[in-house]
Amino acid sequence: LFKRMFPDSEIAKGFSCGEKKCAYITCHGLRPFFLSSLQRDIERCENYVVLFDESANECLQEKQMDVHIRFWDASRKVVTKYYTSVFMGHATAEDIKDQLLSALEPLPLAKILQISMDGPNVNLKFFKMLQSHLQENFQVHCLDLGTCSLHTVHNAYKAGVIASKWGLDTLL
Repeated sequence: LFKRMFPDSEIAKGFSCGEKKCAYITCHGLRPFFLSSLQRDIERCENYVVLFDESANECLQEKQMDVHIRFWDASRKVVTKYYTSVFMGHATAEDIKDQLLSALEPLPLAKILQISMDGPNVNLKFFKMLQSHLQENFQVHCLDLGTCSLHTVHNAYKAGVIASKWGLDTLL
């Protein structure tokens, strides 16, 4: 990999890294750097959005919940960054709420603007429970854009493109 990334580097030509060493460097070297960088960015921004999706991890035979954070960065660009993954078995709405709150504990929960998730019904109950928790503990009321905000925003954008009659659909 490094030979391809840096074809003119003598150091890269001589670098080798096995699976275990690469995993160690990633977990104990790179991850803490990127995590602290993200936490600093979140401290500086006004609000942020939490995005999560659950899926089966074939390798571990467990449910995996990947968590991403979206925010306006210092240069006023919308940025989405991977935050963490939580591994759990079969999860109820209560389990998802507890696991997500635990994962987000280092972040300022009072700055959460919205929760973006896929659409299963268990997430509707989860959202109500999380909304209640955030309201009681942080006086935060998250925007409710439905079970999948991406679909809501996409459909609104599509309707705007059609309604504008500017021919934007031919550009996209």
